[in-house]
Amino acid sequence: MSHEEGLARGQLLEALAAARREAAHWRSVADEERKLREAKLLEDKEFLLAVLENISNGIVACDAEGVLTLFNRATREFHGLPEAPIPADRWAEHYDLYLADGETPMTQKDIPLFRALQGETIENTEMVIAPKGGKARTLLASGRALRNAEGAKIGAVVSMNDVTESKAIREQLNQAMKMEAIGRLAGGVAHDFNNLLTVILGYGELVLGELPPGHPHMQPITHMTTAAVHAASLTQQLLAFSRQQMISPEVTSLNDVVDQACKLLSRILREDIDLQVVLAPSLGRVLVDPSQVLQVVMNLAVNARDSMAQGGNLKLETADVVLDEDYVATQAELTPGAYVTLAVSDNGTGMSEATRSRIFEPFFTTKPKGQGTGFGLATVYGVVKQNRGHVSVESELGVGTTFRVYLPRVEDPCELPRDDPSDSDLGGGEVVLVVEDEDGVRDLVMEILRNQGYTVLSAASGEEALEVARAHGRAIDLLLSDVVMTGMNGHDLARQIKAVRPETRVLYMSGYARSGIAQDSVLQDPASFVAKPFSVRELSQRVRAFLDGPT
Repeated sequence: MSHEEGLARGQLLEALAAARREAAHWRSVADEERKLREAKLLEDKEFLLAVLENISNGIVACDAEGVLTLFNRATREFHGLPEAPIPADRWAEHYDLYLADGETPMTQKDIPLFRALQGETIENTEMVIAPKGGKARTLLASGRALRNAEGAKIGAVVSMNDVTESKAIREQLNQAMKMEAIGRLAGGVAHDFNNLLTVILGYGELVLGELPPGHPHMQPITHMTTAAVHAASLTQQLLAFSRQQMISPEVTSLNDVVDQACKLLSRILREDIDLQVVLAPSLGRVLVDPSQVLQVVMNLAVNARDSMAQGGNLKLETADVVLDEDYVATQAELTPGAYVTLAVSDNGTGMSEATRSRIFEPFFTTKPKGQGTGFGLATVYGVVKQNRGHVSVESELGVGTTFRVYLPRVEDPCELPRDDPSDSDLGGGEVVLVVEDEDGVRDLVMEILRNQGYTVLSAASGEEALEVARAHGRAIDLLLSDVVMTGMNGHDLARQIKAVRPETRVLYMSGYARSGIAQDSVLQDPASFVAKPFSVRELSQRVRAFLDGPT
């Protein structure tokens, strides 16, 4: 080998060695970069898993074969799963899945993750998860299939949002709106029926008063007036439900009302029903109409009795409670504060969710025909609401039912005045202006008062009444006016008449009372109102007592 060849060979070997060193260097750099990238990917993955693990929404994912690959903490909590890992094939042992009604079990084709894996896009599908021994949760599920860059399906993912509380509040608001609408309808029907019943009952009594004993028409007319009285009690239940019934509230203790109810229940409860009464000592007081609340206790107790055909336990319990912001946030139409509560519990048949959602509607009943009017719980609802309270129900099929009535606690020990009509001579010579837009009722009232010796003026509207009052030269001792009339209402009429005739007394009459028109006046003076339908003697007594009473 020549010198030149040797030199060239050495240079070549040196170049190869340098190339190897360069290659090794870049391999080292590449390894470092790869390790850094892998570390970064691992860090990103751990970060992403930490995010998914700690968000409040439930996240569940599966691979293309349907094998679950992700079940974050919120999802485990929804499903009642422990933190410790358990085999995927045993997860279903810990919970049940239902459709939105909470009663129909889900099949595999209903499960949102399975539907998403089949390619369906899921948007806010409602479902119910019931952990074994835990509280059922209502969830909104949304999800879709997962695909890689080439569009191949590699799995599916579903997100679940817990809407249990918000749905409960929404349902309560919807129920309240529905009950309010039904209440307005019921109140209007009761008002019209009370006008009709006033005419039937009043004229029936007038005719009976003129018939001699043994007259052949005596019995059928008596039956007619008796039926009118029974029909009037039905309209009173409608008014109670619609919160338009006239009330005479007083400060009282629920313990006293429960004591009175127990005396009545002792006569109607079967021997196979054990009555337990737990009354809180030094119970706070409430401003209610005691007769109404007694009706509430009796209706709830009788319903409880009827749910225990084979016997059982009926429990009445009172307590003072304070409802805080957290509790009332889950309840519609309820404000925080101090309340007195009455709980009526039984271990009877219980109710399904479908039944529970309708129990306060008038005419709705699950009892056989002829054994229930469908007004018991509707009356409870109306009375509690009219007394500014709240009623809730907890029930489970085969376990029993608990109704809880909450009434605002009051500290004022004073009582409102109660009506105590006089039984003195019902006649009189005073001037009475009768204002009523129903011709039959107006004619009846005029005849009753004329028979008692009063001088009677009449008008079919507030506007006409003002003209009659201006044209009448003498004093008008009493304005007897309907409350709700076309055009000017009774309250506005009274205000205008008293502005020019301050000596005139005002007595209202109505088939029902709307808040802001008659109710305010009655709360100040219960004696200033006579409710339709009224008997001849009742109207006569009320007019005489009102005229003879203090100014």
